[in-house]
Amino acid sequence: MIKNQNKIIVIITILSFVVPFYESESGKSAMQLLEMSYAEVVVFTFVTLASCCLLGHVIWTAQDKTYMKPLIKKKKRLENELQSYD
Repeated sequence: MIKNQNKIIVIITILSFVVPFYESESGKSAMQLLEMSYAEVVVFTFVTLASCCLLGHVIWTAQDKTYMKPLIKKKKRLENELQSYD
């Protein structure tokens, strides 16, 4: 399960409602740059941010599993060595 999942969803939702009003250096808002309505920009922003978070979660989970495999093997080996001394 994703840690702090509710916090991530709340942050993404808040950002989705704020981003359409953000103005770039040229003075144009995201709605003007994307040539979309407010609702479309909110949905687009939410889907984009949520996709990035989901992709990051999948990648970091896979990396964690990859790095944990040797550690789990070492732990089992050490536990077996300890049991052999008993």
